[in-house]
Amino acid sequence: MTLYIHFGIYKAGSSYLQYICANQRDYLKSKGIYFPKSKEDHEMKSGLISKGNADGLEMAIKSEEHTKITRILKAWYDTAKNDHAKSVFISAEALIHQLANPKRLHQIVTCAQSAGFTEIKAMGFFRNLVDHALSTYKHRAKSGRIPDYKHWVTEVYETPKLFENLSQVIAANQNIEWTLRKFQKNSDFLKQAFFKDWLGIEVPDFQTRPNVNESVTLSEVKVMNQLSKLYPNVTDYFVNDLKAIPSQEKAKDSALQGYILSTFASSLAQQQNCLDQLNVFLPQEECLRLLEHKSVDIENEEPSVSLSERQLEVLSQRMQFFNTPKGKKILMRRRLVKLLPKFLLTYLTKN
Repeated sequence: MTLYIHFGIYKAGSSYLQYICANQRDYLKSKGIYFPKSKEDHEMKSGLISKGNADGLEMAIKSEEHTKITRILKAWYDTAKNDHAKSVFISAEALIHQLANPKRLHQIVTCAQSAGFTEIKAMGFFRNLVDHALSTYKHRAKSGRIPDYKHWVTEVYETPKLFENLSQVIAANQNIEWTLRKFQKNSDFLKQAFFKDWLGIEVPDFQTRPNVNESVTLSEVKVMNQLSKLYPNVTDYFVNDLKAIPSQEKAKDSALQGYILSTFASSLAQQQNCLDQLNVFLPQEECLRLLEHKSVDIENEEPSVSLSERQLEVLSQRMQFFNTPKGKKILMRRRLVKLLPKFLLTYLTKN
């Protein structure tokens, strides 16, 4: 039996592909593929960001709990066998961190063999580094808690090192069949590469679009940097409001985006080597590059934020809401929830 592992990477279409798979379990089953149910099923079926369907496996590998890893894999194996399936298929982008670790990868292989699997096939989509950095920054900074994007890209952004580690692991571990493809913002390409090229089945006839929230703009991220100081415990309300605004109703902030892209390109300029190592395992026509955008002079002053009337209206309405009795009640409850663990810890320490 084959164990298929889709490991992302993050910000490369995982939620979209999981959305299709979670809604097409019967189709996958008809093709002899068992896609385990998960605690994340609601998120996956709704097309929302999810952790995928590898419940507990990533943490068990991270904790190096050999027995637990084997037990999880064996449960999937047994269910697949009872369903007359020929393979088990899991999708979880967090697994890339474990696959890129030689010791933990060996643990995965050993436990999979103990569970009864005879082969492992792993697959991931990858993005050009600067473009990926921008998408990742917007996703992680939308709460307003990462104000310094220059520090983030040089000191926090872990993808270059992750690419380097994964390349070395792939080169040294041919007992896994690896498939690496370059991400495209094209759903037809993703489905073709994922289902037909990798899983070896026809693309499911599933045309419904996922309920994916609109992403935030960089101007909105900058605004959230300030709002997080004023409303530190309820930033999710503002973020959800902003994500609900259709993109056509938001101001274009191409100048700010171009500036930050160029800043990221400058900071990542020395990372071509890690891409070259990974490119060895991608199709020649899909090789990764550092930058595919027109650069701007980052010595100039950073462009100001751009907000439409609709964006300003939404922000104003939410701030007004937190001045109402209901809003103040939410603020108070959030403060108590945040303070309670500290209070309990102090109490237990003194007693």
